[in-house]
Amino acid sequence: MANSGGISFSTLFEVAGVVLNSTRTKEPGSEGKPGLAVDPQKLALGLAGIAGQQVLKGFARRQAQKRLKKELDKGLISLEDFKAGRSAAEVKKARKKASLFKPGLIVGALVGAGLYVLSLSPEQREKLFKQIEQGLAQVIGIVNELQGKPYSQDYEKKA
Repeated sequence: MANSGGISFSTLFEVAGVVLNSTRTKEPGSEGKPGLAVDPQKLALGLAGIAGQQVLKGFARRQAQKRLKKELDKGLISLEDFKAGRSAAEVKKARKKASLFKPGLIVGALVGAGLYVLSLSPEQREKLFKQIEQGLAQVIGIVNELQGKPYSQDYEKKA
């Protein structure tokens, strides 16, 4: 699996946060110097909470590993999916999502463009179509130039 356990940066940041939250300013004592004091109760509760999280994460990781191993044994997932930590449901969902995304995107773009054109006034619509026509003419001209063809239909070769 991708996450092999151990202490991560997020856990280290949590521990640092607990330590910072358990410190408080110390009143000037006999020495007359103020400073920081650690509240042992806050520190112990915070560290116990982090330890509990780590135990639960480890248990959940082991359960997920067992479930993936069963799916691999049944042939529901490939070895690559097992190593990446993807379950059969995630693999199936990813395949289904990929197949529906492109047609939905195209249909949505067409409907959106159609609604946009219908919402324009006739003058704005005419201006938009002229701009589209000019853009297409420029693209066709560039493509023709790259292919070595003349710029326009009324082009005459010089002899």
